Amino acid sequence: MMVPLVFIPGLACTELLFEPVVGEIGDRVTMQIVDHRGPDTMEAIVDQILANAPSYFALAGLSMGGYLAMELALRAPDRIERLALLNTKIRPDTPDERANREALIELAEAEGMEAVADRLMPRLLHPDRLADPDLVDRVRRMAVDTGADVFVAQERALLTREDISGRAGEIRMPTMVLVGDADQLTPPEMGQEIDAALPNSNLVTIEACGHLSSLERPTEVAQALATWLGLARI
Repeated sequence: MMVPLVFIPGLACTELLFEPVVGEIGDRVTMQIVDHRGPDTMEAIVDQILANAPSYFALAGLSMGGYLAMELALRAPDRIERLALLNTKIRPDTPDERANREALIELAEAEGMEAVADRLMPRLLHPDRLADPDLVDRVRRMAVDTGADVFVAQERALLTREDISGRAGEIRMPTMVLVGDADQLTPPEMGQEIDAALPNSNLVTIEACGHLSSLERPTEVAQALATWLGLARI
């Protein structure tokens, strides 16, 4: 019997992030999309996810969701059958990246999430997809629906993220690392770094894809997830 699949969205993202993928494979596996609003530390978010997750499950996370997925894999390896890390990194933030998080907190508090979405949009999507009004609207809607208070809590949680790169060898469950070839926020080499560090992983590259792979290339991402789950081709 197939275990449930738990998705963890990224920063300023909602269940809409995985909606197209769920539409592709949702009738073949039980799915749960995590709501990690509220806590403002990584440890507290991990606690919240574990308290609400099935006893044994497959886990997929994108961006911030990938950071959390790796933390979960280290905290509760006996509960996670397999792991999918999408558009994420294992290395800690640089000083410039931390400063950028602080700047985004200030922007959200001063001008709201429309301004945050405008600031981030060019780095979230493949350049060719910035001309897709439906896709841009979906990304903007996720940010606005997240709200400034939740976004600030998420950013503050990310500022508490510890360097776990030295523990990568402890993540032993079968893992798929997925990258977008044009991802500006977590470039392909960051995924390659994870793949090289984990003892039981394989790397999948999605072509003509930026940071939000599940929205930009849902069919390709759904196929990669189906293969990872051991399902027949979709």
